[in-house]
Amino acid sequence: MDNIYEKFSAMFYYDIEANVLRYKRAFRGHSRDTVVCANILIDGVRYHTRRIIYLLENKVWYTDDREAVFTQQLADRFFNIINGKLHWKPYLRTETRCHKGVVINGKLRTATKVIFFMQRGVWSGTPHKLTADLLRELVHYDPRTGIFTRVKNYASGRAMGNPIGSYVGGGYIAIKVAGTKLRAHRAAFLYMTGDIPSEVDHKNRIRDDNRWSNLRDGSDGVNHRNKSLYVTNTIGYRGIELEPTGRYRARITVQGKRINIGTFKTLKKAVKARKKAERKYGFDSLDNIEETPQNQQL
Repeated sequence: MDNIYEKFSAMFYYDIEANVLRYKRAFRGHSRDTVVCANILIDGVRYHTRRIIYLLENKVWYTDDREAVFTQQLADRFFNIINGKLHWKPYLRTETRCHKGVVINGKLRTATKVIFFMQRGVWSGTPHKLTADLLRELVHYDPRTGIFTRVKNYASGRAMGNPIGSYVGGGYIAIKVAGTKLRAHRAAFLYMTGDIPSEVDHKNRIRDDNRWSNLRDGSDGVNHRNKSLYVTNTIGYRGIELEPTGRYRARITVQGKRINIGTFKTLKKAVKARKKAERKYGFDSLDNIEETPQNQQL
């Protein structure tokens, strides 16, 4: 191939501005710099000028690579992105703008999808790893309201500005960005911090309230501790149990380990000891103790 490329590059050159092939030297009655006609016979083989141009530009003969595995490298051989629009390389088409779809790997692809592939290496709509940078590029998260709005359509690049998200099981809200679907409270953490903890907790336990002030990292058991009281809890305080002896036992769970605080004659003393333990283990910001009409009288 190198010998063929050297041979043709010694005979012709590609005039990019005029989008034509020209003779580099006099050849068969044609003077130097004159335009090569549509077809030329060389060593008994007839070549179309655009095949020669492709060879000069890419050092390989043109083949319909769209039927092979399509890569960004192959896409760059075929297309240009000019002012956000898809264009054929000038050496492949006289009129370069891709107004209609392009058949790639036997499937019709729109120009906007080809542009997305050239920029990101994946087809739009194909699930792939959603990074914080890509999320921030395509959507906007308002930490005051917890609402996501689409900044840019990942396929067409058009500004949208409309809220996104829909309810899923359990009362949560989920959004779909660049083919990846995730719950909005997890997307909020990715947007704000660049990472998603294993658990994200809603402080007020309202699952569609995705304001940033209402979210926190629950990976250290916060999510579990912030659950509502079990219906079997008749006392109204978390971690307090009434024993058969009539005394109140206080316990607390830290990183999966249950710690006994002690037993107390009165509920008030048990609650006080439980709150002290919460502050000791860093639970003072969790608002774990629920107040009910029953315990507000203490």
